[in-house]
This record gives sequence, structure tokens and C-alpha cells, in this order.
Amino acid sequence: MRFGLPTAAPGSQPCPCLPQVECVDEHQAGRALAEATDLLKLQHANICAYKELFISWDNKISSLFLCLVTQYLDHGDLSSLIKANRQKLKKMEHTVISKFLGQMVDALFYIHKQNIFHRS
Repeated sequence: MRFGLPTAAPGSQPCPCLPQVECVDEHQAGRALAEATDLLKLQHANICAYKELFISWDNKISSLFLCLVTQYLDHGDLSSLIKANRQKLKKMEHTVISKFLGQMVDALFYIHKQNIFHRS
């Protein structure tokens, strides 16, 4: 799940994130595909939208990957913000933390209403 403002930078091509799930057998691939299909249906302001999915084969390791194309977030995500602040030895402001926490709770409430339970 990525949080932030879902807009592309002016004058640039969107650069989608590509979360990948390695599938080592047919059962795992089927389960990953079912989960990805559910993710494609989610529509919420605080959840980075999944646009499409595709399957890729890696010959070097003989493995199948399910790849999800997500929308581009030019303002980054919480992880990026935390890393940037750590590098600057800067504390995050209370209002920023509260805003992200509110977005996360709102998004989790929505996905639970859709009978999807977040695992990671």
C-alpha cells in the first residue's frame, strides 16, 4: 500500500511502481493472481491504485513473477519521507504523522469492508 497524492509530475511521463510476486509453483501463482485481481478493484483516495498486471518469466532462475503496475505518486510515500528525514536527522512533525496515520486507518477500514485483509 502506498500513501500520498496520486498525481504525475507536470510535463513528465508517469513512472509506475512495479511490485512483484515470485511464484514458485502453480498453486502459488493462482493464489497471487486471485489476490492481484482483488487489488485491481480497489478504489480509494488513500490507496495507490493498481492499474494493470502482467506475468514475467525469469529464465536465469526459472521463476514466474506476477507484476502489478501502480499509479505514480510524485509526492512519495511514508517510507520515502521517513528515510529523507532520517538522513537530515530531522524529526517528523506531529501534524504529518497524524495525517499519514489517519490515511492508513481510513484505507484499512475500506479494505476490510471489501473483505480484504492486509498481511504485511
